Amino acid sequence: MSHTSPTAVFVTITAKDCGACQKFKLTERDDLFSYLRKHPSIKIEEISVGSMSNPKLPTSYHPDLKKLFGIYPCFGMVPYDSWTDHQSSLNITILGVKRNGKNGQLKYVGGVPITADGVYGWIKDQVQTSMFAQSPLPIAPRPGMVYTMPVVKQYVSYRPGDDLPIDY
Repeated sequence: MSHTSPTAVFVTITAKDCGACQKFKLTERDDLFSYLRKHPSIKIEEISVGSMSNPKLPTSYHPDLKKLFGIYPCFGMVPYDSWTDHQSSLNITILGVKRNGKNGQLKYVGGVPITADGVYGWIKDQVQTSMFAQSPLPIAPRPGMVYTMPVVKQYVSYRPGDDLPIDY
């Protein structure tokens, strides 16, 4: 069996006092993660920041992840080289966030169900974008996946140098 190095990172950021985070962990996480583990080109990182009111990021993670505090649960896709380079800005696409046209701030809008199928469908869309074009990730439809709503592309890519003020 050949070893495949990861080319992307799927990251989840949760807080212990976030009801939606706990629901995801109890009902969807294991199903999603077990299927993602079949794709060695995607590394899974799960980060718990403690409480929503006083989040703490372990120092081993990219410091730009602190800019995402306030969105719980937070799901992101990151090219692996950006994930490991803590000296440069993090290049990340965030699920359920779009840029407000008036002031350019990021706003949480949802649009993708926080289910194993919804998040997996979003990941599948992400690996086909130009952010991952240099090292395409083969990812097949999840067995039994059924979309109960049209896929809504309401997410934004955070590029190096962007500010991430969250507008609720």
